[in-house]
Amino acid sequence: MKYLIVSDIHGSLAGCERLKNALFRENPDCLLLLGDLLHGGYDGDENAVIRVISSFKKGVLAVAGNCDDSYSDGLALGIELPGERSFSFRGFEVRMQHRPYCLRYPAKTILLNGHTHRKILYGDSGAIYCNPGSISLPRDDCASYAVMDEEGMALLNADNGLILERLLF
Repeated sequence: MKYLIVSDIHGSLAGCERLKNALFRENPDCLLLLGDLLHGGYDGDENAVIRVISSFKKGVLAVAGNCDDSYSDGLALGIELPGERSFSFRGFEVRMQHRPYCLRYPAKTILLNGHTHRKILYGDSGAIYCNPGSISLPRDDCASYAVMDEEGMALLNADNGLILERLLF
């Protein structure tokens, strides 16, 4: 199973193009969206983002961000936008949320969150923390996304697909 992990698109046309390229490049089994999907981009085109996300038929799991309306945006995208969700993968509990609610999670937890527009990937005491950064409006060196597969997780440059950081399970 391969997951493409994206956060903070903010309705950006540039971010939408990067997302389309990442979907083509990575060919994931499931798209994980960590909130702030349709609103707040300087080059906003909500309909383009809706078309790209709606066209991905393999599977989409998403959570609402602070700029999302979980009901109307979820309806427009054709997906549920709860505040948080979790699922199991390779013996880990994967927790998806837009903002992290605490600083430390138990071993065998993978925390996926967005919000800060800054990418991180690290392990601590058996837990893994990943923020894919923003695919549209990065507040660090480049637009980015993450990939999670059977081997581990990676942060990638959204413009060229180059691996920036890798963490093996």
